[in-house]
Amino acid sequence: MKQLVGVIGLCVLAQTSLAEQPKSLDLKSLSDAVSNTQNSANQASGLMSSLTDQLGISQTQAAGGTSALMALASNALSSDNAAMLKDIIPAGSGTEGGLASSLMGSITSMDGVASAFSKLGLDPAMINQFTPILMDYVSKNGGSELLGQLSSIWGG
Repeated sequence: MKQLVGVIGLCVLAQTSLAEQPKSLDLKSLSDAVSNTQNSANQASGLMSSLTDQLGISQTQAAGGTSALMALASNALSSDNAAMLKDIIPAGSGTEGGLASSLMGSITSMDGVASAFSKLGLDPAMINQFTPILMDYVSKNGGSELLGQLSSIWGG
């Protein structure tokens, strides 16, 4: 239950605090976002475990930090490469909603990622600890051709 409350809070935070243009929240879109985020978190549980174990952070922080970095990458990559990345790290993305989807368009720079990290209670300096873990996960899950681009985007 605590995890569900944390995910809901993170979705609300993402929708209300990070968007350049405020988005309306309704119960269905919020419920869909939570459901998709949980389903995707289950698929990428290995990644979330790596982040929480190695960095000593909560699952909510791991999911939020990953979603912030995914949003930046998705905005910077070509649509084909962004789709490939979303298949590798399914952080609640897709047309159904989800945390990463709610961040799309709102994070267009590393300053936006740093702001998201701060709102999650993470020191923005932790971005440099997240990116190698994400890059390793991408590499091991069929995305080695994305590593150069992600390194440029994330500064890794």
